[in-house]
Amino acid sequence: SGSPTVWNNTFYSNTADSGGGVYIASGSPVISNTIIVNNANYGIYRSAGTPALAYNDVWGNVPANRFGVSAGTGSISADPRFVDQAAYDLHLRGASPCIDAGDPNTTLNADRDGNLRPLLSGYDIGAYEYGLMSAKTVATTADPGAVITYTIVVTNTGSASRTIPVTDTLHLYLDYAGLLTYTAGSGEYIAASRTVSWTGPVGGNSTAYITFTARITDWLAVGVPITNVAWVDFAATSVVTTTANSVPGTRHVAQTAASTDVHNNCRVTWKPCTTVQWAVDQALTGDGVRVATGVYTDVLGAGQVVSVSKSITLTGGYTFTIWAYSPDVYATTLEAQGGGQGMVITGPVTVTVAGFRVANATDGVMVYTATAVISRCRVYSNSGDGIHVTGGAFTLERTWVYSNTGDGVEVEGGTYAWVNNVVAHNEGAGLRTAGSEGTLKHNTFARNDVAGAVISNTARFTNTIFYSHTVGVSVTTGSTAYLSYTVWYSNTANQGTLISSTNYYSNPLFYDPEGLNYHIQSGSGALDTGVEAGVSEDIDGGPRPLLAGPDIGADEFPLRVTKGAPSTADPGQIITYTITLEGDATGLVLTDTLPTYVDYVSDSVTCSVGTTCGYLTAQRAITWTGNITSGQPAYITYTARITTWLAAGVQVVNDADVQLGDDLLHTAPVATTINGVPGTRYVAT
Repeated sequence: SGSPTVWNNTFYSNTADSGGGVYIASGSPVISNTIIVNNANYGIYRSAGTPALAYNDVWGNVPANRFGVSAGTGSISADPRFVDQAAYDLHLRGASPCIDAGDPNTTLNADRDGNLRPLLSGYDIGAYEYGLMSAKTVATTADPGAVITYTIVVTNTGSASRTIPVTDTLHLYLDYAGLLTYTAGSGEYIAASRTVSWTGPVGGNSTAYITFTARITDWLAVGVPITNVAWVDFAATSVVTTTANSVPGTRHVAQTAASTDVHNNCRVTWKPCTTVQWAVDQALTGDGVRVATGVYTDVLGAGQVVSVSKSITLTGGYTFTIWAYSPDVYATTLEAQGGGQGMVITGPVTVTVAGFRVANATDGVMVYTATAVISRCRVYSNSGDGIHVTGGAFTLERTWVYSNTGDGVEVEGGTYAWVNNVVAHNEGAGLRTAGSEGTLKHNTFARNDVAGAVISNTARFTNTIFYSHTVGVSVTTGSTAYLSYTVWYSNTANQGTLISSTNYYSNPLFYDPEGLNYHIQSGSGALDTGVEAGVSEDIDGGPRPLLAGPDIGADEFPLRVTKGAPSTADPGQIITYTITLEGDATGLVLTDTLPTYVDYVSDSVTCSVGTTCGYLTAQRAITWTGNITSGQPAYITYTARITTWLAAGVQVVNDADVQLGDDLLHTAPVATTINGVPGTRYVAT
């Protein structure tokens, strides 16, 4: 009866015939900020009276929470989350919905333990006021692969000590780095669940600190957020975030099961990116991007396989396993699939591209106002130009540009420099310029439909082959082409102002023009006929020059074989043959079969270098195998005796064969004419 007040109490696990938690028989009681949980025969049971209820937590009572009363203003029905209800520790955990959920006009100033009320931002429901505060800190940014430090701060604003559990499960992109420290209690790292765990006392009006380190995944891309949250007394701390920085380094692209673009900075060799574009986007100025063998397409629908607008080096031709570089072996193709460009380079940047094949694009490579170097590439089968350059400074080195529907290369404005290129079988001009100045050294132009080169402004050609064009060089009005040391073969005419010196009109003797093999053979008219132009290698990377002078065109023939013998000799005389191999070649096999009328002098063959050197009696042949390098020729010398009865004037002719890969080379024949000698003659029948 009357109007009693029931404030900030906790009724837990009580049993009565009616109202195991609270039974109201009459009167006008006020019940507020009270927890009524897990009681039998109703949490609150009103038989009579007019109770006033507000800001209570009534939950888990049977058969129901209330009978004859309403919940009232601000009340909830939820698990209060006691610390250990089985042991009747009815303090609240950090995740309790009762914290700060009480009547804001509460007048009580202490809880059952004597702690002040309120301790945090509001009054709690129940007998105990919750006074723990937690926070977590970490660096806001960090480099991939860096070790970062997390600090968890637990403050007890109450006067009674509490034993608090703390857990922290690491983010997917974190690995525990081995350091865990704390001011009290005990902690460990649980590898199976990737969780840092700590339990310890936090005294009244005191603070505990738990610190641990974690390492960020080293392949993480710039801008990826690493979020983390700790659980203090079963309540989550605020979420902290570390964002991955961008760091310089070589980027890697490959088509393997391990490759992905998702959150990947492409810097780790074992976890490359999937697309060339993603790797380029991740790269910083000055970085290199290495692309492993495979066919790469415009999977992003951007209109090109890759667009570059920063100063980087982009290189194809690698193997994924050990990232060895050999673009001829590990073909790396930018395949535009008939639409868009293969590669676009744009802006005031310096870009080096090497080791790619660019095919089936509108224009294979587009360059706008950039300083661009394209080296060791093959640009072919594009429906427009192979390479189209607008402005800037353009360098083309050791590159094959062929079978494009438009021009091989078109340069509008700016400057260009070419060294060691083959431009062939394009339906337009091999080279077309408009208002640009250029220098071209050691290039081969072959079978381009419109012309070998169409020049507007000024171009300077040195050591050039023009092969099989209707128009070799066409120079527009007011422009000039300067040519020195040029091999012209099977061209119908030239047009415009050409200033040409030291011309050769001889067959360059390519291996297979129909098959686009524009390497020269040993009898080529380009052999040793060029002028020193400051170029130390050829289109294949072989040394230049190898012999007396540089070869004209893109290719330097790797080998010269000569044979020497006396021009005359007497019958029965022992003569000396000398074979000389000069150049830079490996895996050579030489065979010199002795002609009729001479016999090998036993044990006379000597070789300056080589793997094997000897005489095969059954075959009557000198044999030699080995390698030669520039500046270290091989000399094979042997002696042979001329038949004693040979007549005057007979010529003993001999040559040697050298196998170089699939090619069989022959020395020029040498002839020794037999002298007449005095003596008795014999006739018989």
